[in-house]
Parts: sequence; structure tokens; C-alpha cells
Amino acid sequence: MSVATRFTLLATLSLLLLLCISAQPILESMIHIWTYDTSFYHCFLVFPLFFVGIFLKRQVFEIYPIRFEGVGLPFLCVGLAVMTLLYFGGFNLFSHILFVINLQLIVFISVGRHIVKKIFPLLFFLFFAVPFGTEFIVPLQNLTTTISVALLKVTAIPVTVEGINIITPQARFYVAEACAGLRFLIANIFMCYIFAFLYFQKFRSWIIFALISIVIPLLGNCFRAYLVMAIGHYSHGELAAGVDHYLYGWGFFTVLAVINLLIGDRISNNEGVIRTEQEASIPFGFYHPTLDKFFPFTHIYEKRAFLSAVIILLIPLSLDYALADINEKTLKNKSFEFPSIENILNDSKTSLSSIPVIFNFQNADIQKAYKINHGNITIQLSFYAYQNANKETTSSLNKPYNEEDRLLLKHKVIQLKNHSFNYFITGLSGGQKYITLMTYLYKDNNTYQSTPHKLVSQLQTLKNFLLTGSNQGAILVIDAPINDNQNPQEIMSNINMLLKK
Repeated sequence: MSVATRFTLLATLSLLLLLCISAQPILESMIHIWTYDTSFYHCFLVFPLFFVGIFLKRQVFEIYPIRFEGVGLPFLCVGLAVMTLLYFGGFNLFSHILFVINLQLIVFISVGRHIVKKIFPLLFFLFFAVPFGTEFIVPLQNLTTTISVALLKVTAIPVTVEGINIITPQARFYVAEACAGLRFLIANIFMCYIFAFLYFQKFRSWIIFALISIVIPLLGNCFRAYLVMAIGHYSHGELAAGVDHYLYGWGFFTVLAVINLLIGDRISNNEGVIRTEQEASIPFGFYHPTLDKFFPFTHIYEKRAFLSAVIILLIPLSLDYALADINEKTLKNKSFEFPSIENILNDSKTSLSSIPVIFNFQNADIQKAYKINHGNITIQLSFYAYQNANKETTSSLNKPYNEEDRLLLKHKVIQLKNHSFNYFITGLSGGQKYITLMTYLYKDNNTYQSTPHKLVSQLQTLKNFLLTGSNQGAILVIDAPINDNQNPQEIMSNINMLLKK
């Protein structure tokens, strides 16, 4: 590489490191998820493999002149500000996506659009660093249940289904989160992407292989679940219930991975002759005629643009300190007021007491919870105050039931007395079932509005914090057992009477 090229790549690496330092809380939250969720162990490989890919594509930097793209600076400025605000409001997933987009913008600004076109698959590969996919666990569980049950019926095995519980005359099975196949799906897509980057040159090959890398794991996992259930059924539950269950899974998924790569190899062989990079038809960048070289940072404008990029990258750091300071002053100078529970529930005679509750905000700065027992109906109202930049108060971890004790049988959104609720039916292994209603409450002026969607609640609480410096909200959970002689409609009627008209 020329001196100018090496200098540019070193400057680009410096900007990337500066972003990691400035947005350190966001990067820390990503690494925390990588560490504690086995579905995202592959994320640790993304950045090392990215630089390996840059090395493999080093020829591009020799053929295409490097140019500093100042046009990307406004987009980087906006991206950094929005990323910080979203993270501060608890939108971790979106802030993680913007973190990667900002990394890509830095590369675009540093080396120019023509080079970015040639290394675009490498830049897109950075999205694998975003810990995303757990949102699909429930749909994958339902898909696995539906297809595996169909296969059991086709092979003449009697089966009954209760949600994601599958019962045969000889055994009982539960399609747990680990059985959804998400881990193998993500790992397989990750592996196939690397294979495609190394061996594919046609866009059509990428699309075909992408579909194959998704369909084969999905259908393969359903067939694996069916095999496990069939083995468990014919062995009266003695096989496929212990360590051998995992051994079957790993062996089966290894075979699927090999099949994926063999298909990819066949697609690669059908592409024909490998093309080589050609000289750029229209060179660009600052050209020094005497030395016959391009110098990306020599021109005075580009020096100023580079300095502007350095200053812009300090936005996350400055915003984080500013918002944290607002929060500290708010908590010191303003008392946290909880609305009366009678404003939300119609049971004003029930005495309230702050007692231990089963539904906790494990990551809230301030929480106050009430628990009311009205016959066999339990009502819990949990209020939270501000959530700091490292926390997500309404996280997916805060579920209205314990997954280790209860199995999810049904979930939908319903409307009751002008309130929208998440409606769950859960069951214990012994047969006892429960109805659980949950809704998020956010403050709108002096009243509380309800929504079943976490995203809406987070947007409202973030807006309140930016406008008033106070981030307040609540979650209302209503839980009731269903007896053998009752039906869900009767329980819902009793619950409906407790809600304010």
C-alpha cells in the first residue's frame, strides 16, 4: 500500500476507536449481551473478521483512489445524537443498530463512495455485531410446534396440543426457547454470510444462498423436534430427555451446516470465471502531479473535514454527561409522586401496602409496587421513575409470569374498559392454568394512559424526560387462576368489573 493509503486507514481506525470511547456505554451494553446470551457469542468475531476482510480486499485500496467524503458529516452528526438519545431512553436495540451505522458512516467518510461500493458486503457484515433476534423466539416456538405436530400426525402418533405443550400417550413435551432453533439459525446465517463473501461474486448467488441459509435451519429444526418427540414417544420417555437430547441436536445441526456449505459450493462453481478488479475509470481525490500520488488529507478542506469528524464524534460523550446531569438534578429537586391507585382501579376500599411482589423491575432506578388480592384475583401495580443510560426499565426480562414455573399457552392483545392489555394464558405442569393481563402505563400531562406495547411506552417516557426532566411510568398486572369448573370468559368478566369505567 502507498503511504497515503496507510495513513488513511490509520486515520480511519483512529476515528473508529474514538467512537468506541465516546459511545462507551452503548458498546458496553452490546458486549454485556454478547457475554451472557449464548445466541450472540458469534458477535465477538465480527470486528476481528471485518479487519481480516479489509486485509483480503486490500487490492481495492490500491486501485481506487481514496477521498474524504465530507458530505457524510451531517449524517454522522445526526446519527450520533439520535443514537445517544435512543439509548438514554432505553431503546437499546435501535441504539445498537445506529452504533453500527455510525461505524459504517465513518468508513464512508474516510475512504470515499467508490471504495465503499467495493467493500459494501464487509460493511454490511458489521450488522452481525447487533444482538438481535430474540424477538423471534415466540414465533419460532409456534412454528416448531405446528410443523412437528403435523409430522407426528402424519406418522400416526396420537398427539394433543396445549399451546406449545405437545402430549402423546407415552410422553409430554414442551417446546422451550432453546428448542426454537434461534441459536442455530443465527449461527448458520453468520457462517453462510462469510462463505458467500469469500466465494460469491454475483448478487443473485447471494440472494439464493441467503434464502437457503434461512429455510434449511427453520425446517431442519422442526424436523429435529419431531425426531426427538418420536424417539421419546416410542421409548416411553426414556430416550431424548437427558444429555442425549443435546447430542442429537448438535449432531443434526452439524449435518445441516455441512449441507448448507455443499449447496453454497455448488452455487459458487456455477458462477463461472472469477473476475478481477479493473483500474478505476475516473480517479478522484486530491492528486499531486509531481509525485503522481493521491493524498486524501493534504488539501486544506479535507484537513478541516477530518477535524470536524473528530469533534462530531464527541457528541455521544457530551450528550451522555448532559442528560445524566439533568437526571441527577431532577431526582434531587423533585419528589417522585405516585398517582393514587383509585385513579386506575375501581376497588377503592382495598387497603394498599408496599409488600414484596412477584413482578419486579430488576433494572429500574426507582420503583414502588403495590399488590392487591381481590378474591382469587391478584392485582399488581408497579411504578418506576427514571431509567439511566445503562438500563431499560420495560425490558423483555420483565415478564408477568415465571417461565420456569408457567408455560405460555396463548398470547394476544385485547381491549377492556378503554384499556389495552396483553392477554396471556399460562399453565403449570400439573394442569393448573392462569389468566394474566398486563399493560404499560405512561404519564400524559396529569393522567396515565395505557398501551400494550413496550415501544410506545418507551417513546412516551423518553418524550416526558426531554420535555419535563421526569421519566415516570408504570406496569399494571392482573393475574387469576382458572379452576376446572370455570372458563376464561367468566374470569374475564370478574376482572372487567374491577376496572374503572
